[in-house]
Amino acid sequence: MPNWCYNEIEIHDASGKFCQRLLELPKDAELFNSFLPSENYYDDWGTRDVSVEQLLLIHLLSENSAYFQGDTAWSPPIEFFEAMSKEYGITVKMYYEEPLMDFAGETFIENGERRENNYNYDSGLYFIKGFDDWLFSVDLEDVTEEDVRHQYPYLQEEEVQIVLQKLVQV
Repeated sequence: MPNWCYNEIEIHDASGKFCQRLLELPKDAELFNSFLPSENYYDDWGTRDVSVEQLLLIHLLSENSAYFQGDTAWSPPIEFFEAMSKEYGITVKMYYEEPLMDFAGETFIENGERRENNYNYDSGLYFIKGFDDWLFSVDLEDVTEEDVRHQYPYLQEEEVQIVLQKLVQV
């Protein structure tokens, strides 16, 4: 059984060809295999296949953009969307997190070229989602006042003070 990686994926499709194919797929279709058939899914897609409804096509915002949200096995489907960017000319922005394997990140893909920012889970929530989401995710009972500055050196001074205030409340 895999660890599940949460994904938020925004697609911009200037030609509309990728989004049109999405519309034509049945909900139980294997999303990745429908576009890029493979027997070696991890190397070709970066994860195991999911059905269209598993990845939750939240919005086909227009004929030129789509938004997915949902889980994939082990890791985000970066390689799949990199291949789709090369083939369809789509631009992709991905956010992903997997707390059990302690990673989070964001990837931008344009013209088949990717740029990535990868972090450990806590740092990723802080840098990508912001301080409020990070604070919600941290188990403050396990953090001593002495640990705050050492364990979380990326916090700004005002944020350290907020964490210290929360520690007093616990």
